Amino acid sequence: MCSPACNLELDYISHAESLITSPWGIVIAKGGKEEEIITADLDFSELKCVRESIPIGRQRRLDIYTTPKLVKKQS
Repeated sequence: MCSPACNLELDYISHAESLITSPWGIVIAKGGKEEEIITADLDFSELKCVRESIPIGRQRRLDIYTTPKLVKKQS
């Protein structure tokens, strides 16, 4: 997750602390309140395992709704 820049003039104030999480939501890396770049090594085999464990893609009901189509930006 990436936190937007902190703007004290807005109704909702974001205080940074961006996160990189595992597919299970475990925090792998966390940014602080100051500007910084955070990195992490990702295990895509873990992502595949999680997607197979929670097969939400196979539970789609395309008979009820259609998938959105990409709209080309007009120049």
